[in-house]
Amino acid sequence: MQDIRFISNTGTLLMAVLEEANNPNTHISLIYGEGSSVVLWYRHHNISHGKLPAFRQGTNDITIMHIDMNGKNIVESGLQKALREDEKYKMIPMIVEVRAPISVVVGKFKLREFVVYVNCSLTLDSLSPNKKPEILSNTYSVLATL
Repeated sequence: MQDIRFISNTGTLLMAVLEEANNPNTHISLIYGEGSSVVLWYRHHNISHGKLPAFRQGTNDITIMHIDMNGKNIVESGLQKALREDEKYKMIPMIVEVRAPISVVVGKFKLREFVVYVNCSLTLDSLSPNKKPEILSNTYSVLATL
């Protein structure tokens, strides 16, 4: 995760995430298809969601993706108290789940599409809209299916 910004303090999480996609291959390009999803979880509650842009990433390319995430009202869901408590100790556990349909292109030949699943567990220090959160720890797993 390149950058994450929370842009609302109304009790509804709105945020912008910048994610880097690195393709170091000289003969392979990637097509990120429609139908992706990005979901942010806090304590087993889906609190925000968005999607990756659909685009073709060329060879030897680093692309920064801007992902707008729309949130759910955490005040109404009762999560705000737990979130404030975690923020007080600068230990906010989050899980980011990504589902992305991707096609591999070798030269001019588009190969079969597969779906990549990424599960990333993070610990953030803050969700304040006035401060860029620091990622204190993270682990992730990746799975691809046809």
